[in-house]
Amino acid sequence: MSKVFGGFVLVGMPGCGKSSVGRVLATAVDLPFVDLDAKIVAQIGCSIADFFAHAGEAAFREIEARAFVHAIHDEAAVVATGGGAVLSSATRSLMGARCATTYMHCTPALLLPRLRKDKTRPLLAVADVEAKLRELYALRDPLYRDAADLVVEVAGTSAAKTAEAVLRAWQSMGWVPRQLANAKTD
Repeated sequence: MSKVFGGFVLVGMPGCGKSSVGRVLATAVDLPFVDLDAKIVAQIGCSIADFFAHAGEAAFREIEARAFVHAIHDEAAVVATGGGAVLSSATRSLMGARCATTYMHCTPALLLPRLRKDKTRPLLAVADVEAKLRELYALRDPLYRDAADLVVEVAGTSAAKTAEAVLRAWQSMGWVPRQLANAKTD
């Protein structure tokens, strides 16, 4: 890999499984796991929904961009980003320069059953979750693809099965040794 390696980064729509899959992958490749949203919640001292309500999305995105910089500069890790992390061009640029970035692609139709009643995600706390998912997908899909070195389809399988597919893709890219790519992830 020709990049200055800052770790493995998972990007994708809310609810696609970045955190669940990231934990499995981190164990498989023997790296720390960083859930960017959890790191931010610990920093701000409240839920993301509460922060959105009192400070707004723009303030959250600034904190998110700074948290990403710290996550990839501390040590190599598997980093699960929030769904909107790619909105920052600076973050996408860092992903391109320093990280092996995987887009966990999942369609709004697959996400809707998972997210229809989820009130913890401020952008999805709306009357028509399906329409909002389609809107977010239309905006973000090109950004995820721009940031990603590879795209892995998430087809409603378990985190372990998705992690196996991601690990195989990483191995095919030469990002992890073959023996890790052949390791069990469950």
